[in-house]
Amino acid sequence: MAKAGRPFLNASRRRVETLDGTANKTMSTVTGDSNPQGGSAGTSIESGETYLITGDNDAERTITLPPASKGAWVKIVFGVEQTGNDWIIATQDGEPLNGQLFWFDVNTEDKSNNIVDTAANLNGSTDEKITIGNDIKSGTMLTFMSDGSEWYSLENQVIGSDEITVGAV
Repeated sequence: MAKAGRPFLNASRRRVETLDGTANKTMSTVTGDSNPQGGSAGTSIESGETYLITGDNDAERTITLPPASKGAWVKIVFGVEQTGNDWIIATQDGEPLNGQLFWFDVNTEDKSNNIVDTAANLNGSTDEKITIGNDIKSGTMLTFMSDGSEWYSLENQVIGSDEITVGAV
């Protein structure tokens, strides 16, 4: 049962948006809740959305996370294999990425299928982008959450034969 006065926006926090790989995506910076639980800064309208990539990219594509706000959450899922060009996940200037991305190497030559846990150690100070190579398998997913000033990598899996690189924007 809904509580009186609660904004309808909360009900839409787990929406799915599809990206077909034909354009870059900059997540909305329009302010949603003016006073969310646990903080005074507003959260992005697109906080809580899952982005499902449904087409192979025709050029290098960038997905830019919204400004860091307390409790903001974003998930990116590759629904189809990517063989075209690199994908870049970037933050706003001055908002570093923290954590680690696990990369599942599907090396077809030696069939090693190694989990390479040092593929992308996000240092939380200068790393503001992740570049994922052009051989990404379906099922790859990246999830990020913000504490209001930085982004943190959560429950992620990158499946492919190309390495991940991280760095400054």
